[in-house]
Amino acid sequence: MENLNNMETLLSIRTKINNNFTELDKKVVETNDAFNKKLLASKDAYLKESGNYGRLFTDTSDFVYWYGLIEHTTENVQTGTTSLKISVDTGENGTSAAQLRNLNWNLSKAKNLLIRFFVPTLTGLSKFQLRFLTSDSTAYLYHEVTTWSDMMHQGWNEILISPENLISVGGATTDILANVLHIQLSVTGSAEVSITFDSMWIDHMEPANIIFQFDDARTSVYTTAFPIMKRYGFVGNIGVISSVVGSSSYMSEAQLAAVYTYAWDLFNHTKSHQALTGFDAEAMREELNTCREWLNERGYSRASNFVAYPHGEYDSNVLAVMQAEGYFSGRTIMKGMEVSPPIRPYELKVLNMQNTTENSVYQEMIDKLVLTGGTLIILFHRIEDSGTDSTVYLTANFRTLVDYIYNTKCNVISISEWIYRMNLQEGLNANVNNEF
Repeated sequence: MENLNNMETLLSIRTKINNNFTELDKKVVETNDAFNKKLLASKDAYLKESGNYGRLFTDTSDFVYWYGLIEHTTENVQTGTTSLKISVDTGENGTSAAQLRNLNWNLSKAKNLLIRFFVPTLTGLSKFQLRFLTSDSTAYLYHEVTTWSDMMHQGWNEILISPENLISVGGATTDILANVLHIQLSVTGSAEVSITFDSMWIDHMEPANIIFQFDDARTSVYTTAFPIMKRYGFVGNIGVISSVVGSSSYMSEAQLAAVYTYAWDLFNHTKSHQALTGFDAEAMREELNTCREWLNERGYSRASNFVAYPHGEYDSNVLAVMQAEGYFSGRTIMKGMEVSPPIRPYELKVLNMQNTTENSVYQEMIDKLVLTGGTLIILFHRIEDSGTDSTVYLTANFRTLVDYIYNTKCNVISISEWIYRMNLQEGLNANVNNEF
C-alpha cells in the first residue's frame, strides 16, 4: 500500500510539473534558437556554465612520453591549450603510451572518472587502455575501451569509468587508488591511426538517468507499454511521424493527447520517416519542420525540437540543417550512454532494444550507469506479445526490463525533464516553480 501511495504521489508531482512545462511551452520554443546559437558558437563556455563536470583531473598537458608516437597538439582541444595525441602505425609502433608521473594522488573515494577524447577514424584502431600504477609496474588496475564493444565512435567521445569496474593485474587491489603514482594511457591499432585525449575529470555530478523512447508511435506503445510504465510511475517519450498519426497500427491523436497528459513527451520523428540523407536541404527542412509544426500546433511543444533520425541515418548536411533550423538535439542509433551536457548534442547515442537483444545487454549497461551516473536512452519500437520482426520487443521481456529498472537507483525521466535538469534552455530554470 505504501508503494502504491508513493506512486500516486509521484504521478501527482509529475502532473504538476507537466502543468508548469505546458505553461512554458511557448517560451521553450522561442528560446531554442537562441540556445543553439550559444551552444554551437562557444562549446567551451557552455561547458563551464553547466557546472557539473566535477573537478578537472588533468588537461593532458602534463603527460610525458613513455614509448611509441606521442605528441602534444593544438588540434581537438576543448580544455586547456593543448591535447595529447597518441598514434600508432603499421611498423614497430603498434602500441604507443604516455604517462602522468609522480602523483601521490588519492582517488579511493572518487565516484567516477570522465575521459574526453577525439577519434578521427575507427578504421585500423583496436583500443585504448587507462592504467593506474604504483611504483610496482607489474601490478596495476586498468580500464579498456575497444572498437568492437561499439562504445567508441568517430569524432568526440566522453565516457564515465567507475573505480569499482577497474580490472586487476598482478594482484593489484583497489588500495592502489589511495596512492596513485603513475597513470598511463596507451593506444593499440593496426594502421596509421590516433586518439587525441583532451582531459580527465573526477566526480562528474550527474545522477543515473534513463530515458525511454518509442520511435514511430505504434499503437502497442499506448495499449501495452503505457499501462506497464504507468503502474511504476514511469514516463516515456514517443517519436511521432506526423503523416501517419491515426492510421492503421499507429497511435491516434486522442491517444497521443492521453500520454502527454501523463507527462510523456512527444518528439519529432519527421513527417514521413524517410531517411533524411536522401533529401536536399529544402526537402530536409520540409520533413523536420512539418512534424515540428504539427506537434506545436496541437500543444505538444515540450520536445518538438528533439529529433530522432529515421533509420538512424544522418550526415553533415543533415546536421547543418538541424543547426540552422533551431533543433536542440538529434538522436542516432549508435550504441552508448550520454554524459550531460552531451558533447555531441546532434548525435546522441542509445541502447537499441531489438527482438533478439539479451537481458544481459541492458543489465550490464544499467548496472554501470548506477555506478557512474550519466544518461542512458533506451529505444523501442513495438511492444507486442509475440512476433519475430527485429522491431518487436516482447511484452514479457519489457515487463522484466521495467521491473529491473524499478529496483535500481535510476531516475526515469522525459526528454524535457532532462533538458530542464541540464538547464539547456535559457530562462527555463527561472520560470519553473521553485518547489520543484
